[in-house]
Amino acid sequence: MQKKSSYLLYGYFGAANFGDDILLYSAIQNIITQDPNAKFIIRNYGDIGFLKQFGDRIHSADFENIHLSKRSIPLKLLLLMQAYWRCIGMSSTLVVGGGTLIHDKPYLKSTFLLTCLCLIAKIRNRSIIGVGLGTKTITTKTGKMLVRTLIQTFNQINLRDEKSLAQCRALLPRSQKIALTSDLAYALKWDNIDRSQGIPKKIIAVTLVDYFFETMPTDRQEDILENLGNALASFIQDGYRIRLIPLQRKNDATGALGDEIILKKIKIPDSMKAQCELFTIEPTAPSIQAAYDGVSVTVGMRFHSLIFSAMRQIPFVGLAHEPKIDALCDEFLMPRIKLNETSTDIVKSAIQSVLSATISSEQIENNKALAQKNFNAFNLSKAH
Repeated sequence: MQKKSSYLLYGYFGAANFGDDILLYSAIQNIITQDPNAKFIIRNYGDIGFLKQFGDRIHSADFENIHLSKRSIPLKLLLLMQAYWRCIGMSSTLVVGGGTLIHDKPYLKSTFLLTCLCLIAKIRNRSIIGVGLGTKTITTKTGKMLVRTLIQTFNQINLRDEKSLAQCRALLPRSQKIALTSDLAYALKWDNIDRSQGIPKKIIAVTLVDYFFETMPTDRQEDILENLGNALASFIQDGYRIRLIPLQRKNDATGALGDEIILKKIKIPDSMKAQCELFTIEPTAPSIQAAYDGVSVTVGMRFHSLIFSAMRQIPFVGLAHEPKIDALCDEFLMPRIKLNETSTDIVKSAIQSVLSATISSEQIENNKALAQKNFNAFNLSKAH
């Protein structure tokens, strides 16, 4: 692989998570637009067969094979640093993104490893670009020190939301390399993504997050699923269908249970279950098109389920479990529900309030422009 057109893409890729895989696909398309000869090394956890159309441009890093090996921790760390050095040596640019990749405790290890990778890239005089990154709340002294070091390695770091931007600027207030952009799935540069609806809009789409429910007390989990089920049942009585969309599939490598197992636990009466469908979405344009075709409202915990609703001008209700859901709902003036407030009446009222709502076309275009800034704010080709 020639260095001058090689990009090491570092994110949560190939882990059967729809949103992250869409970001990977879109990042590759955006980079190829600016650098037609680009080739890629992908840090991935598993199957990236959805990139097959890019042919021999795509290569896999072996980082996660080292992580998952049964070697001792010191040996794994040594082998990982060697793998970082080797992959950086084959690349001209390290592209970090997207999603929430900057963490404090209890996931500070992942930030530490990312910092190590960026420091190696810096030592080897490679460009480091952050695209649409998100941060968790950074509160510990160790976390702040590590994140400050990490930010300083970047040539440009683009943050997807105001909260992430504020955190990074607080750590390095004089830095000129920190900028606000947007995720909006990097504006999906796919020719056959269409906002038009092919069937009547009489479907409510629902997404939940597997890992969040996994850590929740059983009685609280059952309470939320019962209230959500009762609310959805009232709309089924009015002629709506329910489309359950698992954006995280089961993945043994990362320990993900998959959203499907939680979605199936929503307590919709047996007599109404025929009006519910499970739609397995894939990171392809036709699959996205089909998943949202006919949807009138999305009720979701998954960030990218709300992103794609917005892009299709479908109103949504956020089930807020992370600040990024709150931020997105505020941005598009859509209601959000705190998970500890998911009574049947509150969920029904929130859905009812957006049935006739509209997503601002101007807001979508503004976010598309911000998403494009991830790749346009500087010329990637000049990094070679």
